[in-house]
Amino acid sequence: MELSPVFDQIHVVDFFDTILGGDMSQPGSGGGVVTHADGSLVSFSKPARPGEELVMYAVGLGATNPPVKTGAGSPAPPVPTAQTFSLNFDYRQNALPAPSSASPIFHPPSPVFAGLTPGFAGLYQINFVVPAPADRVAPCTDSANNLTVTIAGASFDGVAICVGPVAQ
Repeated sequence: MELSPVFDQIHVVDFFDTILGGDMSQPGSGGGVVTHADGSLVSFSKPARPGEELVMYAVGLGATNPPVKTGAGSPAPPVPTAQTFSLNFDYRQNALPAPSSASPIFHPPSPVFAGLTPGFAGLYQINFVVPAPADRVAPCTDSANNLTVTIAGASFDGVAICVGPVAQ
């Protein structure tokens, strides 16, 4: 079976998707897959910190430069996307992903890297730095995240994550 590229269907990978196999799946947990640099999941018990570089996983980011054969595992080092993407950061609790946010879009709005994840077919990683909030934000709870990160391109999707307090 061959896949036809669709350039406007960005989807942040979540725990209900099967693309990651058993590596990160946590049945029934839902939510997007975002990891710390060490590969551990960003969660209420292990929140992200402002200034930290995280990795978010997605599908549907389109062509790469150089091109990689459809259905083939991505080579190492990672191959970047041909299209550029912007990121919106919204520090309201459980905000929905949106191409533009009612709250300020923090800089840098571009990811550090967007491209294929080595060894996987069609799985992209978006590396980004967590911006410091402009104002005091509500703390995370086990049912409320306090930062929504949206990937904006021809279409958009995003994920809510937990960001802990700034270290003093």
